[in-house]
Amino acid sequence: MHDVDSLIHARWIVPVEPDARVLENYAVAVRDGHIQDVLRSEEALRIYRTPRQHHLRHHVLIPGLVNAHTHSPMSLFRGLADDLPLMTWLNEHIWPAESTWVSEEFVADGTRLALAEMLRGGTTCFNLCAPTADPCVVSEKVTVNQGSVLDCGERELRIVSGGEIRVASGKMTLLADVLDVQSGGTLDASGSGSVDGAEIEARARS
Repeated sequence: MHDVDSLIHARWIVPVEPDARVLENYAVAVRDGHIQDVLRSEEALRIYRTPRQHHLRHHVLIPGLVNAHTHSPMSLFRGLADDLPLMTWLNEHIWPAESTWVSEEFVADGTRLALAEMLRGGTTCFNLCAPTADPCVVSEKVTVNQGSVLDCGERELRIVSGGEIRVASGKMTLLADVLDVQSGGTLDASGSGSVDGAEIEARARS
């Protein structure tokens, strides 16, 4: 017999591969945090020796779920101004709240809460889309001159040529890798582009 850390017996197991298949009365053999085998329960008992067995007689056992898009720190804003049109919710509630409250501690606390909730619901992998602790907020219309700089915390916006930057939402947020103009699209942080005539360049703070 082979030693494993645990055997998980389930009435049904639904694996990722092969597709569209349900295994009934199967077991998962686990050793050192890794799946060693998936086989019929009676066969598992003959092949593997373990100090721990879990019997899920009325359960479906599935692989961990993947959350492909989440703003986990925003778990702390749950319930803030619900049931509103998207842009009203963002412009008048969420973005002002982010500007007021988001910090490194906020992001850390909100992410810890989201992690606990995701794990409880079976999510074991997630893609974090998080705000920075230092959002760059501009008024609805800003006239800029060549060579001027908008301070955005860890990064800066350097104005290559004069013009006007218009942001209908009244907010421009400089993320870690992308300059995100909330009303007009995105510009690569490593490159340059124009917004209503003003050429801008996102770069790391020198």
